[in-house]
Amino acid sequence: YHDRKSFGNFYGKYRSIDLNGSMAALNAAMALDALKGMIPEDLKSRVMAAMRRNVLEPYLKDAAGTGYRHFWFFGHSNWNPACHSQCVGAALRVLEDKTARAKFIEGAERAVPFFLNGYSKEGYCQEGLDYWNYGFSRYLRLAHTVREATSGKVDLFAHEQAEKCYFYAYGFQLTENVSPQFGDGMASAPSKLNLFL
Repeated sequence: YHDRKSFGNFYGKYRSIDLNGSMAALNAAMALDALKGMIPEDLKSRVMAAMRRNVLEPYLKDAAGTGYRHFWFFGHSNWNPACHSQCVGAALRVLEDKTARAKFIEGAERAVPFFLNGYSKEGYCQEGLDYWNYGFSRYLRLAHTVREATSGKVDLFAHEQAEKCYFYAYGFQLTENVSPQFGDGMASAPSKLNLFL
């Protein structure tokens, strides 16, 4: 969808990652992981080659500052945790090499503070509760995935802004499960995110 303007990905001019491409990689990685030993080797090789070409390698190039510069990589919007969570989640499911896995974790570790610092110092999400539900839940999924993969050695929950951002949605409610509607956000209730904390 996001390639329609220039069709640069379609024509192979560059490889950029968007929400849909990173989600496709995560879905493919979960399928490969769940169906280990049941997928024909040639199919597994084709899936891995496509995942490397379209998501894993472009992610690492951007992390190293040598590839296509994704606006979300060090951005403030909810694309940051969504794309990082999906790219890192895919890599951690299919890559066995510890150094390669660490590069993905390091990329997310450097990028996540930009997302959290996009909130006000009080943890206020300017996009409203719907965007908070989407973006912050992806941040929590990323933080949980990284914490599990590193046995707690890398803890994205420990960022000083994370707790303020977490409690924003609960303080933003007018009454239980009712919050103000503004912008293009709805008057949603906060997602039930406390299972991660």
